[in-house]
Amino acid sequence: MDSLVVIIVLGAALGSVVVYAVVGRVLPSRWRKGDVEESESFAIESVNVLLGLLFSILLAFLIATVLSDYDKASSDAQTEANAIGAVHSLARGISEPTQSLWKSDSKNYTMLVINQDWPLMQRQEASEPAWTALSKLRNDIFAFKSANDLEQTIQDKTIDKVQDIYDSRRTRVDLVNAGIPDFMWYTLLVGAVLVALFPLLTKPHTTGRLLIAVAIQGAVIAASLYLVTVLNHPFSGTFRVEPSAFQILLDRFNASP
Repeated sequence: MDSLVVIIVLGAALGSVVVYAVVGRVLPSRWRKGDVEESESFAIESVNVLLGLLFSILLAFLIATVLSDYDKASSDAQTEANAIGAVHSLARGISEPTQSLWKSDSKNYTMLVINQDWPLMQRQEASEPAWTALSKLRNDIFAFKSANDLEQTIQDKTIDKVQDIYDSRRTRVDLVNAGIPDFMWYTLLVGAVLVALFPLLTKPHTTGRLLIAVAIQGAVIAASLYLVTVLNHPFSGTFRVEPSAFQILLDRFNASP
């Protein structure tokens, strides 16, 4: 397990316990009495449940969103790499010098994706030379004049694969700038604080069992927020989509040009 995760979770658990222990002692004495009116207790508990429910729904929605974006980023990268590989393979059915040109264009684009695109995507940017290389690949395929029906069929299939590359790349670049808006983060953080501290109004006595429950709650909230944070941008951060599919493709190109 990532040591940072352990530190965050344990820190949140310990911090929650300390806050409860300190705040529980400085609460007004009348709040620490056991004879809280039933109607007042019911109202406070209802608000507590409502806050917990709303926070849980929001947190579940954001976790589902970042997981979906991460899965889509990984899937589209694989689709893009597969399409480039198909273009390179289809080029074998085309006569020279066009065959070498298509292969060279495919390899050049793959190298730019690995060496330029991926490092830039960690800063929420994308490589313009990679876009240019992809446009060159498309233009060279369109410019080809087929000599027979077989070459025409191969050209048509290759055009479809180039469109798949474009579609996957556009989606990938869009996901580079994806992420949870700032106002959602503020809402999430405020909600986490309220959910963690609101029970002080209903359970002002800092018993051992209460502190254990508070520690567990703080740890779970911290772990959930950390998950949202590390998956917020699928191409940057600790857990990010790597260009492994493109690297495997490039190794294959180099092995059998």
